Amino acid sequence: MTQPILDQTLPGNLDLAKGQFRENLFAYRKATTQSLVDVENALIAVRKSAEQVRLQEAAVKSAREAYDIASAQLKEGAVDIVTVVNTQQTLFDAQDNLVTARLARYQALVSMFEALGGGWAGSGQPAGSVGGPLPAFTVSAVSR
Repeated sequence: MTQPILDQTLPGNLDLAKGQFRENLFAYRKATTQSLVDVENALIAVRKSAEQVRLQEAAVKSAREAYDIASAQLKEGAVDIVTVVNTQQTLFDAQDNLVTARLARYQALVSMFEALGGGWAGSGQPAGSVGGPLPAFTVSAVSR
């Protein structure tokens, strides 16, 4: 007899609970969809950055060959020092671009790792652990 059978707030409380459930369901769907978008974007970035590294490695190889040829021609007296310095500058620029492309690839790998669940907490420690080093992550495992 102590149950509030005729309480007028029960239907309102039920409607409130249903509304909160729907709100939580939509928030969950939004978070799930966003996480899938994040993973897809990260995978695309990894693929594109790996391709960029491959192309930049080819550019460095070509620039190095051009510099070697120009240096040999300078020793033989066929070209002047300006040509060698220009090819050397091209080589340095290509090497710098390669380092930048590798950095972009590593950042894309970190973004992918984070989008797939991360594995770390805000403290910098692995999620769920109190101490110890972060789990090993081999970058070379994701190849071109």
